[in-house]
Amino acid sequence: LQEPAAAIRARVRRLVARHVEDPLAAAIVTAILIGDRSGLPADVRDRLQAGRNCAIALVWRAADGRGTPRDRTFTWCFEAT
Repeated sequence: LQEPAAAIRARVRRLVARHVEDPLAAAIVTAILIGDRSGLPADVRDRLQAGRNCAIALVWRAADGRGTPRDRTFTWCFEAT
């Protein structure tokens, strides 16, 4: 069971690295998705408190640019330990 879980975590890391351009944002996404905080600077790691955390993402099509009716906002809350 550990091998499949490790493979999934590795795939998540690769996908995040490919699709999230900003290194800090990629580290935050990775920490949220798979709990790997190793890429976070200490100050950010400290701010990701144990307990309930919420993330808000604004998503838009690159071809359209920001500020169009197609923009979407997603809120995700999760428990950190």
